[in-house]
Amino acid sequence: MKAGQSRFQSTCADYCHGHKPALFIEREGLEAEYVFNTIRDGGKGATPMPPWGEVFTQEEIWELVAYIKSIGRW
Repeated sequence: MKAGQSRFQSTCADYCHGHKPALFIEREGLEAEYVFNTIRDGGKGATPMPPWGEVFTQEEIWELVAYIKSIGRW
């Protein structure tokens, strides 16, 4: 989770979501696989999120998922 937080703050926060990501804080109902796939594959037109699967390893994406989960309620 700590690694995911650090990665989120240096990439996701700086580029798009902000350092206090309202989109995820206390968010309910997100499935871990959905978050993983969205980070890996991007929003596929449903959102402007680009794919990060060629930038981050699977382990790094799971670390991001763990961090996002820690600030939500799922």
